[in-house]
Order: sequence, then structure tokens, then C-alpha cells
Amino acid sequence: MAKRNKKTRKRIKEQQQHIASLTFDDLLTKGDKLTSDKKPRDAIKMYKLAIKNAKSEDQVQVVHRKLFTAYMQRTKELAGKNMPVEAASLRKQAMTYLPPVDFMDQDSIAFVIEQFDLG
Repeated sequence: MAKRNKKTRKRIKEQQQHIASLTFDDLLTKGDKLTSDKKPRDAIKMYKLAIKNAKSEDQVQVVHRKLFTAYMQRTKELAGKNMPVEAASLRKQAMTYLPPVDFMDQDSIAFVIEQFDLG
């Protein structure tokens, strides 16, 4: 049993090192794929690593837009699992990454409208 756990830990460590060595564009691509595969938790991790690797403010703005979308997907996921407190917490966190209007895409606008929909 211990040998199996050691192999698993070693594999996880190798994966983490591989992800840490990815470039900004690779991290964005990987995050986009995870977002489209409905895995927002993993996408958030990729986007946060991309922010650390960003070289300009424009790149950071792009990642913030994508991070906002991933956070809002995760919020929907938690609300669907009947976890409203966690969903509200993540929604608040997502609002810190709310992109300026000129950087918003359709998904971001839809999430904001859904957020403030009173009907």
C-alpha cells in the first residue's frame, strides 16, 4: 500500500512541475479547455498560474475576464449541488475579477445579467 501511495505522490508532483513550467499561452489554452469541459475548479487554478506568468497588463485583463467566467461557472455548479453559502462566497470572489465593460465577452455579460436579474 505504501508503495502505491508513493508512486501516486510522485506522479502528482511530476504533473505539478509540468504545469508550473508551462508558458502563459499554454496555461490560457489549458484553462479554456477546462472551462469548456465544465471543470471550472481546475480552470481557476490554470488562470491563476497564468496571472503569475503574465508579462503585461493586457494579458492580466484577458485572464481576469476568463477567471470571472470560470468563477461564475463554479458558482452555478455549487448552487446546483445545494451549497448556497459556498456559491455566494465564490460569487463575491468572482466580482473582484469583474472585467471592465470594454473587455467583456458574451459569457461575462450573461453572467452579470443573470447575477442581477430580479425577475
